[in-house]
Amino acid sequence: MTPGKKYGRLLILGLVAAAGIFSLFFHMYRKDIRALEDFVAAYRRFDMIMATHPEGGRPSARDEAAEAAARLQAKASLGLSSLIRNDAELMKLALEVADFSRQEVDALRALDVFCSSRSQNRDSAEAAEQAKLEEAYEAIREKRSAAYARFWEFSGLKD
Repeated sequence: MTPGKKYGRLLILGLVAAAGIFSLFFHMYRKDIRALEDFVAAYRRFDMIMATHPEGGRPSARDEAAEAAARLQAKASLGLSSLIRNDAELMKLALEVADFSRQEVDALRALDVFCSSRSQNRDSAEAAEQAKLEEAYEAIREKRSAAYARFWEFSGLKD
């Protein structure tokens, strides 16, 4: 075997190995991006449902919101590779957003139950209790929005 053939085979073997490694990393990166995009889609669906709930007053809205929150929770348990910048922070923020979403649904459910069980002529104690529940709901909603804004900032995704 001449030295030229030996190095030619090594070069071909090296190129095949490099292509395989590139393919593996590209697949991992695409999987990470897909997981981030799925989380964002689940969040946007949840946000849309929550934004329309108070105005619509549909009885099924609570169930829709709970279902969307559960889907968001499932998408939040994403495992990102180190190929994504800020991977640990993104995973932490995704779980935080999902937790706030679940809390928001619980607060909305408590507020809806309270409002439906009270009469139209409320005394000051009932009005204060309703105001307290509404304030808690809005606080959780703001925390969720802030956590998602941080997630979006770290993700580097484009609209």
